[in-house]
Amino acid sequence: MQTRSILARFCGCYHVCTPLRSNPDRIGRAYTVISQEGDLTLIKTIMYATSQGALVRSRHPIKVNGIAQWLWERIYITDVQNVGHPNARLQSIALYPPALPSTPFLTGMLMTSNNALTRPIYSMPIVFKRLPGRIPQKADLAACGVFSRDDPRLDPEMMALLDAGASPR
Repeated sequence: MQTRSILARFCGCYHVCTPLRSNPDRIGRAYTVISQEGDLTLIKTIMYATSQGALVRSRHPIKVNGIAQWLWERIYITDVQNVGHPNARLQSIALYPPALPSTPFLTGMLMTSNNALTRPIYSMPIVFKRLPGRIPQKADLAACGVFSRDDPRLDPEMMALLDAGASPR
């Protein structure tokens, strides 16, 4: 129960940014909801492999589902993408909660493997930014996609954290 009560304060909606493995000059921004059902803390993420602003009908969402655990001072997330498909991928994320509860960022590292035949394992920084409210907003989802690293629509604070390797402050 301690895990559930600690993780309850992180429930909400987030934009999540990572550099793209295939092109580090591009940033992927996804939409994530952290919620609780019973004793579980669930993670649901939707992301697009297309540029933000592309035609809605051409943007097929990638859905990722997972669970979160609290261990000492970190949040550990295990999630899976494309469940039931041959290109399914398991990801592990370690997040550092902010020192100040009012800080809207969770920073950490994501580890996964590529869906290509060689399937190399790699890691990259990841930053979660809490969005206002606890109810998903269409505009927040529509703001997701792939961006150039210097795109002014990306949050400068998130970019600074990504560039710093998403280490805790």
